[in-house]
Amino acid sequence: MPRGWRHQGDLGIEGREAFAPPADGAYHHLYVVVAGSQPHRDHVDLRDFLRAHPAQAGRYGELKHHLAGLLATDRLAYGEGKAELIAEFLHQARTRPGQSLPTGDSIRASPPPLTASMAHWAVRARPMAHRLTTD
Repeated sequence: MPRGWRHQGDLGIEGREAFAPPADGAYHHLYVVVAGSQPHRDHVDLRDFLRAHPAQAGRYGELKHHLAGLLATDRLAYGEGKAELIAEFLHQARTRPGQSLPTGDSIRASPPPLTASMAHWAVRARPMAHRLTTD
């Protein structure tokens, strides 16, 4: 990991680790997930859905723009503000007619309930339980 990146824990989403950029770096979010894990599938499925549905991507963009002021002052509210729409999009992405879902031990054959990791897109900040080490 380049110098200055700070580990922030999973920020309430088990299986995903968040990192904050150096103080002098551009503001953005960096997440590390295990390929094939539920957090990975959530990110990829949302990305693919938005790419395939420009109108829905526009809705998502408008919502993020509307919530942007919260990002610097109340990240929890920002995440909660997006959670319902993200859950809706993930549900649609995973239940489209004719879509073949990936297979594997970590991928469910049917859409997960909306209360599973999808609902945890709302950031739930909590103290860091562990630190990553570099060996």
